[in-house]
Amino acid sequence: MYEAHIVVSELDISGTFYENVLGLTPTFKGDNVHFYWVGKSRKQMLGLWQFSEENLKEQHVGEPDVSRIAHSHFAFSVSLKDFFHTIQTLKEKDIRFESFFENTSEFVVHSWMPSVSAYFSDPDGHALEVIAFLEDEPCPELGMIPWSQWESLHGRP
Repeated sequence: MYEAHIVVSELDISGTFYENVLGLTPTFKGDNVHFYWVGKSRKQMLGLWQFSEENLKEQHVGEPDVSRIAHSHFAFSVSLKDFFHTIQTLKEKDIRFESFFENTSEFVVHSWMPSVSAYFSDPDGHALEVIAFLEDEPCPELGMIPWSQWESLHGRP
């Protein structure tokens, strides 16, 4: 996928989050929209659109309906080596991660891929994910399991 667009309640607040917390590079800032490179320039892009109580009167093809904020989900892919560094960096910026597992804050392994994921939200509640693909063989029968269980199953401490 090349680009994704989301509607935000406060363009400047969201812009600051995506620039300063997630480290995305701004490429264009208009009155009602900001565009950011995700990773390398011209490879992937995220558009943030300012919420407006009225629909755009001259809405163009491909622009989101800015009359409402529909919560979205998207993931940022990193190497496994960078996964834990990225998580630590985000924690230092006061990002709170969420878990699918009761009584734990462990990362999630999607065993059918396999990949390890950490989930958090932006200022408007859009669900964001940091994901790293694992070199292990897929085990789809396990479903979603905690990171520690995956590591234990693969003989790692």
